[in-house]
Amino acid sequence: MNSARIATVCVLGAGRAGGRWRARSGVGEVAHPRDAATTAGWAHVDERELAQFKVVQGALQLANGEPERARELWSEARDGIHRPSQARARLALIDLGLEEETLSPTAAIAELERLRFAWRGDLFEFTLLRKLADLYVQENRHRDALYALREAVSNFPDGAAARNAAQRMREIFAEIYRGPGDPDVPPLRALALYQEFMELTPVGPQGDRMIAGLADRLVEVDLLDRAGELLEGQVRYRLEGKEKARIGARLALVRLLDHDPERALEALEVSEVEGPDADIDESVALQRRQLRARALSDVGRTEEALKMLEGDDSLDAEHLRADIHWRQRQWPQAVDSLAKLIPLLPPRRPMELEESQLVVNLAVALMLSEKTVDLEDLNRRYGAAMAKGPHADTFKLLVGDGEKVAVSSIADELSKVGQAQDFMANYRERLRSTELSEAN
Repeated sequence: MNSARIATVCVLGAGRAGGRWRARSGVGEVAHPRDAATTAGWAHVDERELAQFKVVQGALQLANGEPERARELWSEARDGIHRPSQARARLALIDLGLEEETLSPTAAIAELERLRFAWRGDLFEFTLLRKLADLYVQENRHRDALYALREAVSNFPDGAAARNAAQRMREIFAEIYRGPGDPDVPPLRALALYQEFMELTPVGPQGDRMIAGLADRLVEVDLLDRAGELLEGQVRYRLEGKEKARIGARLALVRLLDHDPERALEALEVSEVEGPDADIDESVALQRRQLRARALSDVGRTEEALKMLEGDDSLDAEHLRADIHWRQRQWPQAVDSLAKLIPLLPPRRPMELEESQLVVNLAVALMLSEKTVDLEDLNRRYGAAMAKGPHADTFKLLVGDGEKVAVSSIADELSKVGQAQDFMANYRERLRSTELSEAN
């Protein structure tokens, strides 16, 4: 705070006495109170008026470039018996310590918090709360800052100062959730702040982006249930039309990642749109059908799940069909889907883990479908590449290396290689490098 601002704060509410001293002394220098005994004008001044004079004169001395003189006057007022002047002098000394960097923000907060209990109930308290809020933000105590401003606005609701304090609340709140969020506010604390001060969320797209950013942070640290709660409130109470359908798909994805297919289906139901708003983007409509199919499969409604995927030739749909057939041990159908996920020839580089796993899955499905010729063809095309990959021994066992493999050995290998590449694993992989809000 600069000297002029400190002077303004000190004079604030100084009342009748300050004007009285200025009237007596003119515009220039004012006699120091220690000279009162030899000055007729001070003869009938009581300690209350003298203390108020010291507060005002200290501000004038600071404005004139005399900080040490100001400190002396304020210290005298602070140590006097007039409580209002004590409080204002203490605030002035805190401001001066901050400006000169002789007082840390942490120490200033402690002083201001003590001062709040010493004086309440007028515009001076409002000033204390505003200053506390700014210092709290500097120290990453956002919750305390918002509470201080909320109290200031509640206790002093009228006038431009209250409107400015309310605007400051909105700014602090928005800063916490802007873009990727304030790195100094951990996701759980950011969620708690959001829930406590939800009324500060802007209406419209800006507020929706804030919620999306917070959901991203929660998913990033695997707080899927909390992210789901946040998105559900957005779907049920904030959104309409195409945006409701899009965020509803995002909510369904979070529920599936959290292994909760029933609530995923519920999310898709509550976010259905009808009438003129039903013309949602085709990519969102496709995603919603695939997520519904996965949820239906997870709750045992396999036929409905497969019917939902009819006409969808995307790779995500093939992953999903392969997963459904694998779970149902429908090996010929699993072969059909897995074969579409693997290129005719291996890449001209070492195979990555996911690529290698898909080839193993296809070999398993071919073996269990008793498609020996197709299994030999897969070995011809991929044998050399797989021999250098992460599943070399498993693939060698599955293709038999010219020998028939016992069913019991295959069962053992199945327990090692697991089921077909999971549809949800693709989403999990994407979320390692992108945000949830980029899923649609």
